[in-house]
Amino acid sequence: MEKKYLTDDEAIEKLILTGQRMYERGFVAGSDGNLSIRVDDDKLWITMSGISKGHMDKDSFVKVDFKGNKLFGKGKSSSETMMHIKCYETDDTVRGVVHAHSPYGTAFACAGLPLDARNVAEGILQFGIVPCTEFAMPGTEDLAMSIIPYIKDNNALLLGNHGVLTWGEDILKAYMKLEALEFYAREIMLTRYVIGKERLFSDEDVDTLMEIGRKMGSKQGGRPS
Repeated sequence: MEKKYLTDDEAIEKLILTGQRMYERGFVAGSDGNLSIRVDDDKLWITMSGISKGHMDKDSFVKVDFKGNKLFGKGKSSSETMMHIKCYETDDTVRGVVHAHSPYGTAFACAGLPLDARNVAEGILQFGIVPCTEFAMPGTEDLAMSIIPYIKDNNALLLGNHGVLTWGEDILKAYMKLEALEFYAREIMLTRYVIGKERLFSDEDVDTLMEIGRKMGSKQGGRPS
């Protein structure tokens, strides 16, 4: 089957729009976060370093190859470029990657806790469990390598003591996973730690929800225990 990629102009337009959404929802602050779109077998556009995701234009991106070499652009590519590349290298179906510091998801990441509730139907449908990695220093090869075991079986990951990473068949799906993850994390926070009470699904209900999710095409990182 022929691989379909966006043109450079299409990719940049979608990256600008996605960055604005991230900024407006409070998923990034200052120059936090980064996002990318794959546009060839071994090339991608990624946000440049030090740019606000809510104030980007066509000059806010850098085109690189899978070795991280700069091919086009006025600035320096994100320090997390290799983390994005590992997503694309590990799963050939991935076309868009989003990294954010959304408050609730990042809170769980900083606590070293996966998202694994048995009381949030949409969370189970879309994710099952969202794993949390051990801490790896931002911008390093250790961080890029740490995500590899999770790519094929998940669409979302908590980066230990750091933030959130999501990916998908296009940048919109990757962004929607970010929104869904933040909702999942917020609901766990409110029920488990604010209200202090959870009404849990039965094993049968969990299995049914996960089966529905799989039929919808969701990747699930495990069964909530």
